[in-house]
Amino acid sequence: MSDPLANLTFYEAATNGCERTTIPDPSSLPIPNDIPYVIIPTTNITNSTPKVEICCSDINGTFYMLKPCWLWCRLSSELPKEDRDVAAQTFRQCLRLEELDYSESSASLYHSMASKRAVSWLGYVVFALAMTAALAH
Repeated sequence: MSDPLANLTFYEAATNGCERTTIPDPSSLPIPNDIPYVIIPTTNITNSTPKVEICCSDINGTFYMLKPCWLWCRLSSELPKEDRDVAAQTFRQCLRLEELDYSESSASLYHSMASKRAVSWLGYVVFALAMTAALAH
């Protein structure tokens, strides 16, 4: 059975270039809202891809590119939420260990999964800021 997300590779950037700290509103991305994932921006998708693939594989995730500016890792929705949270944290720690170039990417966003209640955009902003600070260390 083929992966329906495998053909999801291009997303029109709102700007003329990619920024290392910019992640669009998750609801504007062509990624299903009902799956857990971690997404990172990158200014150099060629250099960043191998490192993100390794880290995604380390947590048994599925790696995807969202050209031209983002790389993302789908987490297993079969895992309990607490385990997905740990996997997302492990993914970010791996990026630091793999020495993902801070000049290429300095943010990440963890999308747990859509629930029946609305997800607060403020929560995403706070989390993205916290991850930016964590990746800077």
